[in-house]
Amino acid sequence: MWKESRSIIFGTILLALFATAGFAANSKPEANSKSAPDGSLFKSRCALCHGADGRGKTSLGQQLKAADLHSAPVQSQSSKALHNIILHGKGNMPPFEGQLTDEQIDQVLKFVRQFGKK
Repeated sequence: MWKESRSIIFGTILLALFATAGFAANSKPEANSKSAPDGSLFKSRCALCHGADGRGKTSLGQQLKAADLHSAPVQSQSSKALHNIILHGKGNMPPFEGQLTDEQIDQVLKFVRQFGKK
């Protein structure tokens, strides 16, 4: 029990540090708002947990039970629903409100939608 709790606590702290570091590096949300859906935002903000391939098989992703972004439960959700999850967080996923603009979230969503086509 303690071992599991310690892993979850460590993962949560690591995730919080990563999110804070990402926020500090881009304290102005509009800094990357013009980036194309080439995956750069996904790679810098989401891949730590979801993996570059979106399957959630990273060490931290498995600990936090990150969603497989290729899965039907993810891909069948509306873009508005996924936008809200990215904005406000869900479960172990932190919110990106104040860190990503609506336009940046839409760029991430365009990239995530590509996983459903593979």
